[in-house]
Amino acid sequence: SIFGGIQSFDFSYAVAFPEDIRNLTDPSSRRFLDDIVHVLSQTKMLFGSPEKIIYHRSRNNSAVGILQYDSGMIGTLRVIGGLEKIGPAEKLEVIGDGGLLILEHGERITFHESGDPGSYGRDINFIRKDNTHTHQWSPDLRRPLGALSLHSHSLYGYISELREFVDSIHSKREPAHGNVNDTREIMNMYDAFANSEDNFFTLGSKVRQGLLKESPS
Repeated sequence: SIFGGIQSFDFSYAVAFPEDIRNLTDPSSRRFLDDIVHVLSQTKMLFGSPEKIIYHRSRNNSAVGILQYDSGMIGTLRVIGGLEKIGPAEKLEVIGDGGLLILEHGERITFHESGDPGSYGRDINFIRKDNTHTHQWSPDLRRPLGALSLHSHSLYGYISELREFVDSIHSKREPAHGNVNDTREIMNMYDAFANSEDNFFTLGSKVRQGLLKESPS
C-alpha cells in the first residue's frame, strides 16, 4: 500500500487525568475510566497491545503516555482536560513509511503522501515534482438530512458496532473486535496506569492478572 508500515503514532484525547484513578468513588476517576476505554480500544484494534507503558503527568491533570511495542513501534497517548475548548477533542496522527495520516474528531482525514520536497532554499514551486499530494476526506454533507450516514451514530461507529454484535450472534461466533480477550487486554493497559508507582510498567504476568488496587473507602 501507499501508506506502508507504521513507524509511530500520537493520540490526543480530551479527558483530565485524575489525581487517583484507582479511587472510583471520585467522579473524575469514573469519567476517566469511561473515556479512556474508548481510546485504549482504538489503539488495541489499530496497533495491538504494547509491551511497556511509561507515563508522566503534569500539574494541571494532563498526562502523556509512551507505549512501546515488541515490533519496535512506539506511540504516544496524551490526555488533556479541556482540550475540546481549543481544538479537536480527539486527534490521531499515524506516521507510516509512505506518509502521514491525521484523523480529527473521528470525521476529518488528511493524508500527506511521502514525496520529494525539492531542494531546500532553491525551489519555489508548491507542486512536488514527483506528483505526490495531500488528500483530505470528510463526510459528504450533500445527502438528505435524514440519511443514516449523517447521523452521529454512524460517524462514531455505533451502528457498525451494533451490526457486528448482532451478526456475530446470528453466526454463532465471537465479535471480530470488542470480545472478551480485547476487553481483558484493554483493562490490562488501564491497570498499568493504575498500579505503576514509578510511572513505568511492563505488561507482564502481574498486570495480566487484573490486580487493580482497591478504591479508598
